[in-house]
Amino acid sequence: MKELLRNFNPCNFICMRMFNYFKKKLNLDPLQLEKLYLGIMVIMFNVLEFVVVFVVAFYIGVIKEALLFFIMFASIRCTAAGVHCKNNLACMAITLTSYIGASYISVKYPINCSLACIICVICAVLLCKYSPADTEKRPILGAKHRKKLKIQTTIMSSILILINLLLLNKSIFNLTMFALILETLSVLPWSYKLFKASYNNYKKYEVV
Repeated sequence: MKELLRNFNPCNFICMRMFNYFKKKLNLDPLQLEKLYLGIMVIMFNVLEFVVVFVVAFYIGVIKEALLFFIMFASIRCTAAGVHCKNNLACMAITLTSYIGASYISVKYPINCSLACIICVICAVLLCKYSPADTEKRPILGAKHRKKLKIQTTIMSSILILINLLLLNKSIFNLTMFALILETLSVLPWSYKLFKASYNNYKKYEVV
């Protein structure tokens, strides 16, 4: 009994229960079942990841800032994409460090708006140059599609900077700066080398 409890993984248990439920309800082939299970695993990990992040943020009193950081980062990430960690533990560590670190520093030790603006503009230029950056599992196919994502990323980055120039709130400007820095780092070719990940994966499928 002790050995059973020691090896019990609540996430895997919940994932298997959900998987078995949908398996009975849906008529899927083996490949679709594999995709279903992987999808459930991804959703469960993301839920767990954000629960941990926001519990820590609530504990240290920066939950509003962490939520705002998430919204700004996600608004750029969804079009710019970028490198992913190869294991869940590293992903959790980077997410927790970046969300909590950015929120805490923005509240306690913000830099002035002028410097934050300069850094944001530099990041926006780099994002325009290097985004979208795909992954080996999710290559971004189609030149028109990549161009569309690049334009959307540039527009969103510009909108975030413009909003901050209108508000001139030091904490929010710093949160925006950190969101842009984090996303910029995730699309740079050097980051792919650091994580030993394949870069420009669409070239494997397209004649460029």
